[in-house]
Amino acid sequence: MMLSAPDILNASILIVDDQEANVKLLERLLGDAGYANVASTRLPQEVSSLHRKHHCDLILLDLQMPGMDGFEVTEANGGGATGWNESERVLLQAKIAAREPFLDFAFSRVNADGSEQQFRVSGEPMFNDSSRFTGYRGVGVEVTAKS
Repeated sequence: MMLSAPDILNASILIVDDQEANVKLLERLLGDAGYANVASTRLPQEVSSLHRKHHCDLILLDLQMPGMDGFEVTEANGGGATGWNESERVLLQAKIAAREPFLDFAFSRVNADGSEQQFRVSGEPMFNDSSRFTGYRGVGVEVTAKS
């Protein structure tokens, strides 16, 4: 089934990032691109209630936030996972903590039904004009083989 442009632009999108500048930038970019249903929060604890309220089609989720990281937010909000591969998770979190770039970093999780999902992410640390770290710019994709 092919989605029409109006269907795509009417998708419900939730932005979750503890950095206000990142939230505002994503809101502006999505608004300028014509997306009409964009909600945001800087508090990962609000994701569940906002997802119930907006029936989100897409959640743009920061992986590194105080209190709850992106993995914990996913697990707490019905991500259906019994667990992320902890050694892969620790390696990715170490790269993020060291402000290192990463390319096609592979990680996985096991879902409640026993199936495994595999992902690849790439990220580049971003710094402002004062060389202060402001976060990562990156992309992730599920690469689980479809049967």
